[in-house]
Amino acid sequence: MCAKANWSFFLAALVINALLGVLYAWSLLLVPLEQFLGVSRATISLVPSLALVCFTTGVVIHDSVIRRVPLGVLTPCVLAFPGLGYLLFWAAPSYATLVLGYGVMFGLAGGVGFGLALALARETLTPPRGVIVGLVAATFAGSGMTLAAIGAALGSVEPLPRTFGLIGTCFLCGAAILGVVLRGRCFPIAQLHGQAAVGDTTRTWSFWLLFFGNFSICYAGLLFVSHGTTILLVHGLTLSSAAWAPVLLNLGYLLGALTGGVIAARFPSQFTPMVFCTLSALSVAVFLFDSPALMWVPSMMFIGAAFGGTVSIFMMLLHIWYGASQVGALFGRINISYGIAGLSAPSITGWLFTKHGDYNAALVLATVLLLAGSSGFILAKRPPT
Repeated sequence: MCAKANWSFFLAALVINALLGVLYAWSLLLVPLEQFLGVSRATISLVPSLALVCFTTGVVIHDSVIRRVPLGVLTPCVLAFPGLGYLLFWAAPSYATLVLGYGVMFGLAGGVGFGLALALARETLTPPRGVIVGLVAATFAGSGMTLAAIGAALGSVEPLPRTFGLIGTCFLCGAAILGVVLRGRCFPIAQLHGQAAVGDTTRTWSFWLLFFGNFSICYAGLLFVSHGTTILLVHGLTLSSAAWAPVLLNLGYLLGALTGGVIAARFPSQFTPMVFCTLSALSVAVFLFDSPALMWVPSMMFIGAAFGGTVSIFMMLLHIWYGASQVGALFGRINISYGIAGLSAPSITGWLFTKHGDYNAALVLATVLLLAGSSGFILAKRPPT
């Protein structure tokens, strides 16, 4: 019989997300990778798009995977495979190994790991607490923010093989530790009411309005994850100053993840994500105008906060609106919108920059999507109880 959930689940969730969060330090690596590999911005931007699509695939299938694979096996794998992906680029640096190691191995296993971390957070306490889910979601920003802060302090993080080798080694160490901590453990699966209930939910207008709203927030967030540093470069900052963009974005992500679930638990209506979405729209619009540099700091943080808030907000809303038996599958399905944003935001932004020589068109597109997402949230309705 499965062991009852306890604080070891919480610890494992924190470690998993702390390591996987390096995903959101990508924009710091963008310019150095261009120079190191000798490729265009449009070409290099395909790599995070692929990673985010694979990441989303992992999130979508995580609910099915954790029902079949013991934690003592699954947890080391979701950290070991990303680690091996980083080590692949370290051993044989090229665009091809970056695509395979970072885009596929890190992306796919990382998505399963992210879903697993949130599932462990939900099972730490019964009923789930917004603060626990928020803490685990916020930890995702920890390693990305740390790596970005180091890079900003140094001027940049050169994506030379040794940097990837160090990150890969950290993943393998985490895999070994959690393999021991969760040895022999399995996940406590709630009783299911059948796939019909999930299917019925995904055929409602409210679900698709939530889906689109999540997409719009993620599009803006991932645009700045992939191009935030270079957006500030275009605005005239030096590389050493612009390198702080991922720090601000991840700090905002952390704060949004911490508060989003708590707010959603207190106010479980569609207006909670609508407020986050509207703040993100206003913040993106700041970069379209000749705004004072001091406005860039809170704007970057608001974009990150809305992006980070989606995880804990939707986790709690789906749990409250549709029940514990559906939340895992529904969270995976609504995160398909994250994957669509991941496929489109970095690559479309890179293409528009290459075509126009600036980010104005990309920022206008993101602002329009966010305003449309805010309108959609207003129309979404909580199902009757």
